[in-house]
Amino acid sequence: MSRSPPSAEGYRWIVDPLDGTTNYVHGIPYWSVSIALAQHDQVVAAIVYQPTVNECFTATLGGGTFLNGARKSVSEITTLAEAVVAMSLPAGVGAEARELMEMGVLAVRTQSLRRMGSAAINLAYVAAGRFDAYWTGSTRIWDVAAGVLLVREAGGTICDGYNTGLPSGRMKFIAAANDALRAELQQTLAAANAGS
Repeated sequence: MSRSPPSAEGYRWIVDPLDGTTNYVHGIPYWSVSIALAQHDQVVAAIVYQPTVNECFTATLGGGTFLNGARKSVSEITTLAEAVVAMSLPAGVGAEARELMEMGVLAVRTQSLRRMGSAAINLAYVAAGRFDAYWTGSTRIWDVAAGVLLVREAGGTICDGYNTGLPSGRMKFIAAANDALRAELQQTLAAANAGS
């Protein structure tokens, strides 16, 4: 009895071979390779590999998130005052950029802010519980497709422009350890923008 090979219909790869190019060029070890496999508009498998420290973050839909084979989960921090929050700035950010204003607001409301220069690493670190949350005002699908699955499969939450589908073009979103922290971060950013 012969079997037909599994159909590849509806599958596509979303690859960023070098996320964190500026870091790489300057010899800063925070860059990664990000690979996601999507079926239709849902990511079903993800890898973020950080070669400089030999860390490989993996996830499959419904299968959990792992770092070098060890299961990982997001942090349990629920308030910004206790949170280490990562962020990304767009390339060529101007002096009047909304993201700079948001960064200033969060600098005094969080335990600490981090800007790593790689969206994929930021998301992988949220999934591993190293960062409590991450937000960006402008990113591309290839920067975040793998990381989004890592966060979700580690028990985290994603909102604001990145729900179940895979949008095209630039987008903004928040990734966080849990709904309570995500809600406070989202409300703080919304209030900051309303007052600007």
